[in-house]
Amino acid sequence: TTLKCYKLQAELQLNRSKRKRGRLYKEAEKLWKVGHNQPKECIPLFNILEDSGRISIQDRWDRIDLAMEKGNLSLASFLARDFNTRDKRLLDLWKKVHSKPEDLFRTRQVKRDTQTIRKIIQHGIKRLARRDAERARTQWIKYSRRYSFSTDEKGAIERYIALRAAYQLHPDASEWLQNVGRKWVNGGVREWRVRTALRGEDWETIRKSLRQLKPYERKEVKWRYWMARADEKLGKESSARTAFEEIAEQTNYYGFLAADRLRLPYS
Repeated sequence: TTLKCYKLQAELQLNRSKRKRGRLYKEAEKLWKVGHNQPKECIPLFNILEDSGRISIQDRWDRIDLAMEKGNLSLASFLARDFNTRDKRLLDLWKKVHSKPEDLFRTRQVKRDTQTIRKIIQHGIKRLARRDAERARTQWIKYSRRYSFSTDEKGAIERYIALRAAYQLHPDASEWLQNVGRKWVNGGVREWRVRTALRGEDWETIRKSLRQLKPYERKEVKWRYWMARADEKLGKESSARTAFEEIAEQTNYYGFLAADRLRLPYS
């Protein structure tokens, strides 16, 4: 990163072509718009960006969002050094919500429906979900109706809460994971759908969740084993035995479990 900053700074000093400088500015912006502190050697390059008017107030808020996601409150404060009083108060609220998300529900500062307010709400809901997924979900239902969150924002938050519920062994986690919209289903959702169903010994849901895995995921020995167990429980004994025989040839944990099912010696 240090060398990239030196290189871009030198090229901006040497090039006067408008098109070339525009490309260089865009490369510099990518180095600037991150949630962590960059090396001090990048400061001259970032000063050039600011002097050229390439960094707007909204750009600062976007980077503050990245910094807050990383828990980098000092960087967020630095980026807000030239903000007006109202915006500084918003950042102060954001930092409070980061440490104590319950403060979000007691403040009147989030009355307006703006992009920054919505970012603060999402941040607070996610921070709360880390401790109490059920309470976060209850609050999110209220906020999602009152504010103009995009479909993507809603999908991402609902996925986050469902996954946190799964980590916390919440009794409704399986249902919430199944309700995550297809567009927002990722590897974590697919895996925890299986895990929560296994915890409840819901063999129909286990089989359904295993079939929802991507083909390359289903090839993993652990999921092949659990598909065989589901088949066994659901009366598909022939396919279960065939799978157990194949898995039992492997020298690993699931190979040993499969051998146990068939009372075979370990490979």
